[in-house]
This record gives sequence, C-alpha cells and structure tokens, in this order.
Amino acid sequence: MTNSRSIVFALRGKVIPKQRPQISQGKAYYSESYSNWQKTAKQALIAAIGVMPAMITRHFPLSGVKVEIEFHGCLRRNSDLDNSEGSWLDAMVQAGILSGDNITKVNQVGSRYFNLSHPVSVITITPNWQPVSEVDPRLLATPSVVIDTTTKSNLVKRSPAAKKS
Repeated sequence: MTNSRSIVFALRGKVIPKQRPQISQGKAYYSESYSNWQKTAKQALIAAIGVMPAMITRHFPLSGVKVEIEFHGCLRRNSDLDNSEGSWLDAMVQAGILSGDNITKVNQVGSRYFNLSHPVSVITITPNWQPVSEVDPRLLATPSVVIDTTTKSNLVKRSPAAKKS
C-alpha cells in the first residue's frame, strides 16, 4: 500500500536471487552472474535517484522504513522470495538508498510474485514509524499457538487462553 510519503521504483529485467557466498581466504565471493546483476541493479537505482527531486534524495540513505517488492515475471519458477528480496535490499544499500538492511534500518519487508510475461520489479519504500510498543497490548497478550524454539523438538503447544475458547 502506497501513501504520499512512499517512494516507488519500477525496474525492468530479471532478478537473480541472493546467493550464499563462497568463502576463500577469509573473503566472500559471489557467482559471476549474481555479481554482474548486483552491479547492474545498483547502476539502475543510481540512475533512478538522478531523476528524483532533491527534496526526496536529501534524506538518503533512509532508515526506519517498510519495503514492499512486487516481482512481475522476473524470477525463475523455483526462486525463493526471501532471497530475491535480499538481492534488491543489498542493491539499495549499495546505491545509497537504504542505510542498511538489518532490522534497525528496515523494520518491515514484504513481497509478492505475479506470473507475467514482462519482467519488472516494483519497489515501494515507505517511512514506518509506529513501534510495536504502540500496538494495543491485548493483541499481543494471548497467542493461540506457542512455538518453543529453545528445544530440539520445537514443540507446538496451544496456549491456555486458546484452550478455553
């Protein structure tokens, strides 16, 4: 969902999902195809920034934002959305649009895929300044399912409040 404070980029072409780097002598190396895609994506984003009004770009690099990415026919059928998100997030950091891609810089990410014939990525960046502490605590108080990630078995239990209803 966009609003008047959103920044929208529409970038044509296929996306190469983020890959695990190969480590050699303490340095990370990515495949040639992924490295070339990263360079091209960074250049496209920098070109897009070049035509934006200074009143927007003076706030770059951005922090505390929500990033939504729509992939329109630009992914392989077996691609993972999270790796594809990571590709664009890394490119936006390298282009100077985002100050980083950790949770203190980008506190909400979402993506969708549409099977269309013309490959386009639509990226919407929106300031996201409502911390969780402002959410009604009643919404967070009684989860219906509790997942224990501290044990090997990852037991899933219904919470006592959910059992009563």
